[in-house]
Amino acid sequence: MSKSRRGITRRHIIAGLFTLLGLLMLFNYLPPALAGDDVVSRIALAVPQPIINFPTAWSLSVIGLIATVAGVLGLSNLVSRWTDSLLWIGAVLLFPAILIWAAAGKQTNATVMLSESLRLGTPLALGALAGIWAERSGVINIAIEGMMLMGAAFGFAIFIFTGNIWLGVVGAVIIGGMMALLHGVLSISFRTDQIISGTVVNILAIGITGYLRRQYIVVEGGGRVTLPSLSAMIP
Repeated sequence: MSKSRRGITRRHIIAGLFTLLGLLMLFNYLPPALAGDDVVSRIALAVPQPIINFPTAWSLSVIGLIATVAGVLGLSNLVSRWTDSLLWIGAVLLFPAILIWAAAGKQTNATVMLSESLRLGTPLALGALAGIWAERSGVINIAIEGMMLMGAAFGFAIFIFTGNIWLGVVGAVIIGGMMALLHGVLSISFRTDQIISGTVVNILAIGITGYLRRQYIVVEGGGRVTLPSLSAMIP
């Protein structure tokens, strides 16, 4: 029988973080829960109903206990399906834990918070994916923000001019691709330092989009234009 691998693995690091986080939650919230000094987190799942009341201290103490147990099992050499499942459960429970902690003593709407998180997090996720693909292709791309900014600005301008959201999407893709092509030509054809060429693209994007906003988007009343929802875009 072969000997098990020794040393610190990614699993051990994640399990250690779970253990520390779980112990911190137990240390902070278990004493007030046992003492009866608890507040209620009122979380609405829709408008206006239903509203679910969570005892903050008890809820976070239970989640902290699960995270601690999952972390301790993960730190051990016991590798089983149940240990992995418990780690995943602990990871998933971190999201309602944050929500319950944020709504302690007050009320929040989980649906609105989720929709706003998706809206604000989507550009970050797309930028992160673009950075990963660029790194794997051997290009250091720090111009992702400039490319996305150019695509968004020109796509919105095309939508204002034509009234067709799909033309705006196509225009945004084309303009963003042209900025990526510029970065590629500077980096590969002219052998410019990739950090410098990425900085050039970002500065160029800031200047062009600022001019486009002042001279066209604001003049055409772009501040009063609302983008259609997905249900209105897809027949």
